[in-house]
Amino acid sequence: MALLDLETTIPNGSLLRLFNPQQAHPVYMKCFLIMPYGNGLTDPTAREELDALHNHIREAVESITIDGRPPGFIQCIRGDREARPGEIVRGVIRDLVGSELAIAVLTGHNPNVFYELGVRHAVRNNTMLLAEHEDEVPFDLRTQRLILYANRGLADARLLTRRIQDGIQQMITEDSGDPDNPVLRFLREHRTTESTVVHETQVTLELRQLRTMVEQLITDRVPTRDDEAAPRTTQGRSDGGWNDLLGAWVGEASNQEHSHFYARLVRGVPIVLYCYLGDHSATGIYYDLSRSDGRIYGRFRWLEDTDISGFAAFTIDPSDRIAGGWWFDDHVPSDVRAGANTVALDHPGMNPMRWTRSARAVDPQWVEAWFDRAEQGASLDVP
Repeated sequence: MALLDLETTIPNGSLLRLFNPQQAHPVYMKCFLIMPYGNGLTDPTAREELDALHNHIREAVESITIDGRPPGFIQCIRGDREARPGEIVRGVIRDLVGSELAIAVLTGHNPNVFYELGVRHAVRNNTMLLAEHEDEVPFDLRTQRLILYANRGLADARLLTRRIQDGIQQMITEDSGDPDNPVLRFLREHRTTESTVVHETQVTLELRQLRTMVEQLITDRVPTRDDEAAPRTTQGRSDGGWNDLLGAWVGEASNQEHSHFYARLVRGVPIVLYCYLGDHSATGIYYDLSRSDGRIYGRFRWLEDTDISGFAAFTIDPSDRIAGGWWFDDHVPSDVRAGANTVALDHPGMNPMRWTRSARAVDPQWVEAWFDRAEQGASLDVP
């Protein structure tokens, strides 16, 4: 199902009051997509259909324009495309809680979808439901924001696009703060029996307990698009613990144009910016870095071509050299997916990475500018 040439424009509405239009580098609004992903190994056809539906929804959402905002201000994200080493479930919970908008695809009665929808209904407004058939929607949810769609050709594709865009427009411009789901309605009705401070404190404590429970359920894993099991990693240490990584590095190459890497903390989080085969502009980033047993694990992706992404594991030795390797997302070996407790840095099929610390005293101007934008809250998707 391909997106058609349809676009809608939204004036500044109540949700947009959360954002400062005078900000030099405005943040973007997130629309989190709750949906099944399918398994490309066991049912390639179903996976392809779900990916096509995901692409259609994403393009419908991201083609909406808002007065006074840059193109692509609303970004539609999906949990498997945001996978993190050892933080799969935690990342999904974070996006469910933090996204201003959400769309849940109920087609197929996927249990993960209903679990995530329950979490979303407990903490946020502005959630839209999609289903191919009404009998796929539980009775209690049929009075919510619901779009029934069909997948029978051009006219149905146009209709789905328009309904999604109209629904997003309504959520943004007409948001009154009134609960749009039965969970928040119940909590609001009973909120008058206790003070606002007590209520918010209790909700905060319950969310922390929920996060702790979810983290305990996460098994050792390497992140893949299918969320398969892999080695668990730990988060960055509370004291930072990244001094040995911070700075400039040069990667080994077969020619004179070595790749360059620049590691810094962005709002306390380690990010490695790199330029492929040169030192002239941003090509990609290493992100969601974490440590476990002396090794560093993380994700990488290119900034302009987001289909180029994967997983890396490496160590830093006292002589200021980094050694390890990486895989593209689709090439993680089966034995690693099976849940090995560690990743061997000489694993067959692992693309080697060898960096040496650079002696240069000053980073290029484009590096400074990129990290300045990131520190001020700009999206890391933009080089």
